[in-house]
Parts: sequence; C-alpha cells; structure tokens
Amino acid sequence: MKRARVNLRVKMPSVASFVDALREAFGEEVVKSWLRGEDGGWLCAEENGHRWCTPGRQCARCRGDKR
Repeated sequence: MKRARVNLRVKMPSVASFVDALREAFGEEVVKSWLRGEDGGWLCAEENGHRWCTPGRQCARCRGDKR
C-alpha cells in the first residue's frame, strides 16, 4: 500500500526553518548532501507527530528501538 505524500515543510515548520538556516549558512548543495547521508551528514527530526530521518541513517526511534 502506498503512503500518501506529506508536505513536511508544512507539517514540520520548525524543522524546515532549521534546515533553511543551515542552507543559508553552508549552501544548498552541501545541506542537500547531508540530508542524503553523504559526507557524514544526517538528520533525524520529529515535530507535530511527523518524523523524518536521513535514509539509511535512521535513529533508534525511527528503527522502532525502545528507549
């Protein structure tokens, strides 16, 4: 079953603002590479009941590990 596509910029505005600040400070291409898990970068964020992790670099909560 396909999951509905969610606009995370709308659902996670604080995270979007943080990523925008990173883009402004380090540049679009650098931050894109980090979000893709390249160059040692990764991000796991949760806001308003939505969670996003860099593919292949998921945090314990995204993997379903118990705390």
